[in-house]
Amino acid sequence: MKYLVVLSLCLAVVSAAALTKEEIKERLKAAHDKCQADPQTAIDEAALKAFKDSKGKGQLPANMGPHDLCISKALKWQNADGKVNKELIKERITDNVADASKVDAIVNECAVDKENEIATAENLFKCLLKHHATAVHGH
Repeated sequence: MKYLVVLSLCLAVVSAAALTKEEIKERLKAAHDKCQADPQTAIDEAALKAFKDSKGKGQLPANMGPHDLCISKALKWQNADGKVNKELIKERITDNVADASKVDAIVNECAVDKENEIATAENLFKCLLKHHATAVHGH
């Protein structure tokens, strides 16, 4: 699970094609704050910072999976039923990857429903980060 080097506030996320970098950060913060407000999806901020500072080599924060799912749903990357919103993911990737064949390959690899919605969210974040397929790669 150490592949989740960059978490909610640092996720490489784009919320709309025409958004500025500042608007993207604002949407990420709003999603993170929403997820932190719910005890079911909150994670320890100090543990998150320590993990981020370790560049993924430290202890993964507890409750990371539910937090990832909450962020993914807040950004509409996953629907209410936990299924991946492939069209939206494709739009977000297209914003950052010029080669259409690469976009399709990334979507086919990353936008995959797994055994449950948490595993889907974790896979989605891991895969998009691996491909640098989103606009903001951390602060």
